Amino acid sequence: MLFFKLNLLAMVWLQGDEVGFDLRTMWENMGFLPILVLLAIPIFVVLTVLPLWMICKKAGFSPAISLLSLIPILGIVLMFYLAFAEWPALNPSNRT
Repeated sequence: MLFFKLNLLAMVWLQGDEVGFDLRTMWENMGFLPILVLLAIPIFVVLTVLPLWMICKKAGFSPAISLLSLIPILGIVLMFYLAFAEWPALNPSNRT
């Protein structure tokens, strides 16, 4: 039964179904958009995580918390936390 379902799925993928929906043609018509998205993701990560990594490091926090910026809501929370928290690097009792 599983083989039949996989075979049917492969036929729909390669030939399209009765309504004329063809995934292969749709993918070909998208052109360079998937490539653009795949290039945009690492650029977005570098442009968001790298500055927050340096800010957290200079502020005295663990730089790894900058990875929270990859999760949409937590990125905003992280920015507010960095803006209003006491920075350990500025605390004179931590300096040696």
